[in-house]
Amino acid sequence: GAVSKGIETYTDATATTGTSYYYKVEALDGAYSSFSIEAGPAAAVDNLSPRVSNQTPAPSIYINNPTPVISASLTETGSGVDTTGTQLSLDGELVAATISATSVTYTPISPLAERQHIISLVVKDLAGNADTIVWSFYVDTSLPTGSILINSDAASTPSREAPLTLSASESLGVDSIILSENSDLAGDLWETFS
Repeated sequence: GAVSKGIETYTDATATTGTSYYYKVEALDGAYSSFSIEAGPAAAVDNLSPRVSNQTPAPSIYINNPTPVISASLTETGSGVDTTGTQLSLDGELVAATISATSVTYTPISPLAERQHIISLVVKDLAGNADTIVWSFYVDTSLPTGSILINSDAASTPSREAPLTLSASESLGVDSIILSENSDLAGDLWETFS
């Protein structure tokens, strides 16, 4: 086909990730004089998104630190991480994270509330590939409280069986308890508390 004068753009639709390409251009004028030039390697194709790993706090974990370091490792084998296009959000709000070619890190300035917190990390590379990773963790800094009432607090009972009334509470809920006749809890197992 005909090529117009000036600069032409060529797109190699067969290029694959991880392969370097070399190209040759040859020109012929009306007097059949020729000119050729070779170039390469051309920039390798990058159609893979960066990878995210080692998220902290770990997904779905309960922590007792209200100002945890929130971080993730980044791996990009192609064009490199776009540090200006990569973004970290905490509970739907974009935060000023420190972003490098290999990691994202953020420490909240104010203590986080006792509840679930959702992290969204959008990682982009210089070729425009992007991936979004979402995970959550729970901040729980308060200790459970509870009480035991034996035999309605009576000093004695005529029966070998006495009613035992238990209560327990905590801001995020109490999952399980140990009920034991021994103060050292030796050999006793955790039971679901509902």
